[in-house]
Amino acid sequence: MALTGAALVGPAQAEPVGKTPTHTRTASASVTVKGLLPSVEIRVKTRYSDKIRIKGYNQYNEWVISPWFKSPSDWTLVNDWWWRKSATVRIEGVQTRGNKHREAYCTISNDHRGNQFSCDMWSKL
Repeated sequence: MALTGAALVGPAQAEPVGKTPTHTRTASASVTVKGLLPSVEIRVKTRYSDKIRIKGYNQYNEWVISPWFKSPSDWTLVNDWWWRKSATVRIEGVQTRGNKHREAYCTISNDHRGNQFSCDMWSKL
């Protein structure tokens, strides 16, 4: 059965920092599409931080910054943001009480299977 005019829709990825969006891009970590790099969503384990954000290279090899995500529990999924495998991301956390800022780095394994990668930052964030 051929699909004519149909589009595959996956999680949205924001445009790179400092660029004007020209169109919406979508991708899935489990699909290899020309121009896309293997990528994953990231789950972050925090202890102190009330909110987190991630900076790094997306599936298009473009430098992007996620919005702030509330991190009220041990593990927080930064969903709908896709990060390139074989890259290091910078995770920033803020503890509301005292406005304490922290940061940590997480390297995403190229050999990782699945579409979510876990960064255990319990002792840092």
